[in-house]
Amino acid sequence: VAMTLSPSVEDTEKGVCTIDLRGTTVERTRPAILSALEKMSGLGLPTTAGIAETPLLALYAARSATVPLPEQENEWRAALVDVRNSAAFLEDLPLAVAAPPESMARLLNQWGLRTLGELTAISCEEIVRRLGAEGLALWKRASGGEVRPLHVLTTAPTFSTQTEFEHEIETLEPLLFILKRLLGRFSFELHAAQLVATDIELTLTLENETKRVLTLRLPEATADEGILFRALHTQLDVLRTEACIRALALTLTSQRAPV
Repeated sequence: VAMTLSPSVEDTEKGVCTIDLRGTTVERTRPAILSALEKMSGLGLPTTAGIAETPLLALYAARSATVPLPEQENEWRAALVDVRNSAAFLEDLPLAVAAPPESMARLLNQWGLRTLGELTAISCEEIVRRLGAEGLALWKRASGGEVRPLHVLTTAPTFSTQTEFEHEIETLEPLLFILKRLLGRFSFELHAAQLVATDIELTLTLENETKRVLTLRLPEATADEGILFRALHTQLDVLRTEACIRALALTLTSQRAPV
């Protein structure tokens, strides 16, 4: 979904993407960002967004935004915080936002410093004199960080899931039912990210702990649920296993959709 906003996307940490929007304006990108938030909610992943002049400040903004409740599905604007005045935005944020080391947090609390604004009101030089390199790093984080190059994703992601069954599967029909549901989800995610699948790999773990692996190169890259399902169905129709199926792992390799 992040890649629908810009090709320059960093997988910053679990649950966090940083997107380079330089060269455009907030007015142009705001509708696309709000649409992306709706797409994520449609995937069952409540999401917030922040726009700011540095990656760290944008992260602070996203974390300060409000996730819409189910009965407020149209209130997406609350989930997007656009920081126009960084000093005013940072002023009242608690020190914990900048993740100070525990011992330093206790010391700053003893000094009566509880917000980012109170910390940055002290000169950088004075903080370095009192707290050294760790204090300098904290002061910079409290100031919103610096512009830095993003570690941009250069390859399209894979889509993967693993499922262990409560009861072993003995026939093809329940296996197909589960695969159709999984491929439906993957198809939705592929469309949202403007990607198409090129390869499918299905690993079946049997009751006797052996594995059967099906690898399929699609004749034509696609995000269509029906085509993906039929491709797997054809392979499974001729598959015979010597034991019941206990678990499966399904992986789709993708690439950017053609323009």
